[in-house]
Amino acid sequence: MKQHALNGYHEQIAAAIRTTLALLDDAQTAKKAERVPAVLSDALALDATRRHKRKASSSEESRKYYPAATRKQRKQSAALLAKVSTDTPTDAGRLLGKRVGSFVRRGYLLKVDGGYLRTAKAFTP
Repeated sequence: MKQHALNGYHEQIAAAIRTTLALLDDAQTAKKAERVPAVLSDALALDATRRHKRKASSSEESRKYYPAATRKQRKQSAALLAKVSTDTPTDAGRLLGKRVGSFVRRGYLLKVDGGYLRTAKAFTP
């Protein structure tokens, strides 16, 4: 009988401990739930600034500025492409040298039997 009474007493203590732990767990869960919207809004704000910076760096305005050597090379390429006719085949290999292949691959020149023809694709230096 005494053993049975002690067993009941310890069961009540264990139930009280379980209840206390559950309450603590609920309180921590509630605190986390309160923090989640703030954390999400901070993360969304950081992501928005990241996307804005990325968009600004890849805009058309930033692509207009090339190094001087690149601008010079593009002007030379435009001058060479202007010498190739759109009607009669030209021996562009003599004019352009090894670079003729890159103009053919990119669609600025078309290889025909008598040489190369200039296509309608616009070249922007």
